[in-house]
Amino acid sequence: MEELLEYLQSNKKIEIEKLLPNKKIKRYKTAFYQVSKEDFQFFRPKENESFVDFRFNEVVRILVYTKDGVFTFKTKVLKCGIKTFKLQIPENYKKIQRRGLLRVDLPLVANIEYELDSKLIRKELKIINISGSGVSFNIDDDLSKTDNILIAFNIEEKIIEARLKIIEIRKNLKQNIEKYRISAQFVSLNNHEIEHIIKSCIKYQIKMRKSSKG
Repeated sequence: MEELLEYLQSNKKIEIEKLLPNKKIKRYKTAFYQVSKEDFQFFRPKENESFVDFRFNEVVRILVYTKDGVFTFKTKVLKCGIKTFKLQIPENYKKIQRRGLLRVDLPLVANIEYELDSKLIRKELKIINISGSGVSFNIDDDLSKTDNILIAFNIEEKIIEARLKIIEIRKNLKQNIEKYRISAQFVSLNNHEIEHIIKSCIKYQIKMRKSSKG
């Protein structure tokens, strides 16, 4: 616990996952505030300029990003204040290696398919970034009520087809791009496909580093 607390107090990048009424998971950016003998305290994240609400005893998941890996744990909400909220100190936590969560701005074109208002929509779009666990992309349609989303793309001469689970939807403030920024998780890939994406991300990152050094 001392290792986790050290990173929390350094105010590293922290995210919190909340289960929504429609069974979808929403991820918010937040920050550590302080610790006591009874609880951890975090700043309440905002969505569209309003503070996100948390219920007493609601189970949430915290992700703490560091250079050594990602610390993650599930815990319960003890109290939701005006600008901060209290969480039960977890009995244990997991540490995930960064390699599996490596996310790069790899320029890929993807085909996406989903149903909206009882209509089947097929579109071609550019992937913003990708990792072994998921992708981000911009789109004009509001996919908040869309469950069955399929994506297909070619990465390093291999066609990847996957079903997506939306993690976060944000409104783009710039007017010259699509209305929404989608962050989604792959839910139907096998280990071989995940490993192929991770290796492709690493190769691209190495290539970019070499290019920047001239």
